[in-house]
Amino acid sequence: MKLAAALAIAAAIVLGSAPADAQRINFDPDVVYKVSADDAPSLGPKDALVTIVEFSDFYCGFCRRANSTLRKLMQLYPREVRLVYVHSPLDPEDGTLAAEASLAAAAQGQFWRMHDRIFAGPRGADRALLERYAVELGLDLARFKRDLDTRAHRRTLHKHIERGNRLGVQSTPLFFVNGRPVVGARNLGVFKKVVDRELQRARQVVKGGVARGRVYQATVSQGASRGTTDQIAPLPNPTIENGKRYRVGLGPSKHASGRDEALVTLVEFSDFECPYCLRAAPTVAMLKKKYGDELRVVYRHVPLDGHVHAQLAAEAAVEAQRQGKFWPFHDRILQKQHQLTRSDLETHARAVGLDMKAFQTALDRRTHMRTVLTDFADGAAMGVTGTPTFFINGVAMRGARPPAEFVLAIDAELAYAKTVVASGVKRKDLYAHIINSGDEPAAKVGIDTKGPIILDQGDYHMAVLIACRGGDAERAALFFKEIKDKRRRESIRADCKTLGVELE
Repeated sequence: MKLAAALAIAAAIVLGSAPADAQRINFDPDVVYKVSADDAPSLGPKDALVTIVEFSDFYCGFCRRANSTLRKLMQLYPREVRLVYVHSPLDPEDGTLAAEASLAAAAQGQFWRMHDRIFAGPRGADRALLERYAVELGLDLARFKRDLDTRAHRRTLHKHIERGNRLGVQSTPLFFVNGRPVVGARNLGVFKKVVDRELQRARQVVKGGVARGRVYQATVSQGASRGTTDQIAPLPNPTIENGKRYRVGLGPSKHASGRDEALVTLVEFSDFECPYCLRAAPTVAMLKKKYGDELRVVYRHVPLDGHVHAQLAAEAAVEAQRQGKFWPFHDRILQKQHQLTRSDLETHARAVGLDMKAFQTALDRRTHMRTVLTDFADGAAMGVTGTPTFFINGVAMRGARPPAEFVLAIDAELAYAKTVVASGVKRKDLYAHIINSGDEPAAKVGIDTKGPIILDQGDYHMAVLIACRGGDAERAALFFKEIKDKRRRESIRADCKTLGVELE
C-alpha cells in the first residue's frame, strides 16, 4: 500500500481527521442511509429483519478487530441478522490483492471461508500466502491463479468501491445497520444496542404488512444518499467508572452462590484464562466466608478474544451448571487455566463427576454458546472491557483489587441495604430495588488521551507519523511512548525530526 494513502486513511481513523485533499464526510447515527445490499457476499438469512452492510478492507487492522465482534453478533442473532460485505480498500490502486482473492474464492463458492482465513492470518497477505490459503480451502488452484493473473474480478471490485464513493465512505470499517451507521470497530455492546433497536423497528414494519424479505428495502428506500460534512459525534463505546452504580442483571447462566435474599450481591464478569481473575479468586472466597448468608456471588462470562480456550471453557462451565456442579468445575478450571483444551475440559469434567456423555454432547453441539455470548454482550453493553470486573450491589470495581477495598465497599452496601429493608422493601426484591437506582454507563467519545489506548504497533507507528506531519508534538509523544521495538523507535524518531518534531 502506498504510504501517502495509508497515512491519509490512518488519520481519518485514528485521529478523526480527513485526508488533506478532501472534506471529511460524516454519518449521523440517527439518520437512515440508502445503502444497497445487492451484488455483494452475504451471510445469514435472506429474510433477516436486520441487514448489516459492512464496508471493509482486508489490510485494515480495525476491520480485523471488528470481524471478531461481528461474528459474535451473528451468533447472538442467527435468524435475525444478515451481514453483507462490501469491499472498500484503503488503497484502491495497490491494496486490492486480498479483495480480488476473496472474489476469486467467491466464484468458487468459498467467499466467507477465504474472508475468515485472510483476517485470521498475518496482515498484508501477499500472493504466495493467498495461494496457500486457496489450497487449504480446497479451491481449484489453477482457476484461482488465473483469476488473479487476469484480474477477472476487477470490475466487480470497482462496483464495490463506487458504492462506497457514492455514499462518501472514507474510512473502514463502516457499518450500516438497516441503513443506520456505526462508524469504526465498536464493541459488541454498541452493536447489540443498535441491532435490538432496529429489530423493534423491523417488527413494526412487518406488522404493517411488509414481508420479512422486503423489510430492508422498505426501511432504506427513502434514506439519505450520502454522508454530510457536518460535524457529528459518533456512537460512543460505553465505559465503566469505578464507584458508580450500574443496572447489572444476573444473566442467563444462573451461576450464583448464596441466598437470593442476601443483602449484598457481588456480580463478577470473568474469564477462565485471565490471570487477574485467578489472582482475585482467593479474595472472593474470603468474602464468601466472611459475610456468609449476607453475600450472594454471581459469576458471568466474558471470554476475551485473546484467550483462545476461554469461550469453550465458559460453555463447559454452563453445562456443569446444568448438571448442578458449576462451582466445583469453576474452581478446578480456574486453578488449571493453562489446561483448557477440549481434552483438558473433559478431564476436568470427569474429575468433578459430570455425566460425560451429556457434557461431550453439549460441547459438540455448542449448546451453551449463546448463553455465554449473552453474558459477554451484556457486559460489553455496560462497558466491561477487561476482567475481572465486579459490581457490588451494582457499584463498579474493576480489577483484582486488594481485599480491604472489597470489605470497605461491601460494608458500605450492607449498611445501605439495611436502611432500604427498614424502609419496607422485601429482601427478595432488594437487589432489583437497589440497582434500579443505578446510573447508565458513562461514555466517552473518541480517543481518551488520559486513559489507555489499545492499538497495534503498526497503528501506533502510523499515528505518530500523522501527528508529526501535523506538527502535533504532544500527541506524537503520546503514541510514541507505546512503541516498544528499538529499531522502529529510531526510524520514527528520525522521520519525525525531518518533519520538525523532536521525540525523546
